[in-house]
Amino acid sequence: MESDKQLKQQNNSNRDDMSMTSTDVSTLNEEKEILDIGLLLDCTGSMSSWIKRAQQTLNTIVDDAVQSCDGKLRVRVSFVGYRDHKDQ
Repeated sequence: MESDKQLKQQNNSNRDDMSMTSTDVSTLNEEKEILDIGLLLDCTGSMSSWIKRAQQTLNTIVDDAVQSCDGKLRVRVSFVGYRDHKDQ
């Protein structure tokens, strides 16, 4: 098994081997503004009949948001599903 020092040296040498074109550099310099979308869903047993529909709706919301940004924004999505401790 390789040591941390060996892995770091290998990663650094791999970086040295990579060459970047002017297009790559300009792409890095063009930082887009970010749209963060946070989705929260009640996944408790009482919501089981609604969860499938909610998944479809959330997918539509995310897809519509990405399309409406037209590549001008970077879209990041987070999802939190919550339920009771005893729910299976």
